[in-house]
Amino acid sequence: MRSKAGLEKTRIREDALVDLELLARGLHASQKTLLERYRQCPDWQHASLILCRALSNRSARRQSTYLMAPPGWLPPMV
Repeated sequence: MRSKAGLEKTRIREDALVDLELLARGLHASQKTLLERYRQCPDWQHASLILCRALSNRSARRQSTYLMAPPGWLPPMV
């Protein structure tokens, strides 16, 4: 019969092996956050770069003032 300390070491070792297996498969909880998935996905990074460039170009080209809303479309300002 194993001692309590021996069972504890075995359980810790098995938990560590399960965590390593999940990491290898990409299914670990630390890899499921949105930021972690973004960091690992070049397609997301490329898409965000395109969006960022498009937004910065749009604001640089548009120097005109905003159009006013037609009368009656917005509630009166008190």
